[in-house]
This record gives sequence, structure tokens and C-alpha cells, in this order.
Amino acid sequence: KRKLTCVHGLGGIGKTALVLEYAHAYAHEYGGGCWQVSAAGREDLLGIIVGLHSAIGFEFTEEEKGDIEKQFDRVMAELRSLCEKRAPHRCLLIIDNVDQPRLLDPAITQRLPQGDWLHVIATSRLGRESLFGVQPDRAFLPVDELGEADALRLIESYQPGGRFAHPKEEAFARE
Repeated sequence: KRKLTCVHGLGGIGKTALVLEYAHAYAHEYGGGCWQVSAAGREDLLGIIVGLHSAIGFEFTEEEKGDIEKQFDRVMAELRSLCEKRAPHRCLLIIDNVDQPRLLDPAITQRLPQGDWLHVIATSRLGRESLFGVQPDRAFLPVDELGEADALRLIESYQPGGRFAHPKEEAFARE
């Protein structure tokens, strides 16, 4: 079972927008909610996920405060609890803008819980090889630049009636 989908491609091409659109369109599939964390400049996956505690709405116990492992386990338990309360019994975790390969090191991502209740999507400018290549726990989804002809057809499809009203509009779109 894959734990992680990596959406990768050039900066500014729309990876985050694509993932957020997915989260919005399929929110009904995630009774436990859709959660987004920023990974920019971070190397510690557990620390990023632990940061969700305030968004989820709980505080760590004194015992948990000094132990990142216990904090991580608590956040995962709270997410699991949210999933169990509402069908469908799963949640989505978006790890946005992974720019440090260590963040998705297989030795780290193996800490993510097994099972279908947690879906994880990471966005990154880094490619498959930078993110440890083919691994049994992940899939890669490249988001590539559209060629000019495809981009022009896409823009045209959003015009009234699915066509450019005037050749000047097509010229502007081509530009």
C-alpha cells in the first residue's frame, strides 16, 4: 500500500494549486479532514506534522512536551480519532513545498501509519531521483509544462462557446 504521493515539477507550475483543488473536490472522501503543512526549508517530517496539534485543537501533556516521538504519536492518534468519528474514515495530509530531500527519506516516511485511513500528498520541485527514487511506499506524479498548442486549446476551451471571439484574443493567448 502506498503511503505517499509526490506531486513534482517546476516551480510556479501549479503543483500546490492542483493538490488543493483535489482536496477541495474530494473533501467528502475525507471525513477526518484535509490538513496542510508547509515544508519549505524544513528537514524534520515529524516536527512538521507535530505542528498540526494547534490546528487540530489540543495541547500536549507535560510528558509529551519533551519528546518529539510522543508528540508525533499523539498527533497521529488525534487524526485517527477524527477519522473514526466521521465516514469515510480517512484524512488527507498535504505536505507542501518539500525542498529538502531528507524530509522524505524512506527511513522517516516509514513512521507514517499503515492503513487506508491516512492519505499523504507531498508537493516538491525535487524530482524522483532527488527524493530517493522508486520506493515501495510512494508514487510520483509529474506536473509538466503544457506545450504551446495544448496550452492554447486549454485557454480556448474556457472562452464563451469554447472558441476565441476574435483573432486578437487568440494572439494574446498565444503570446
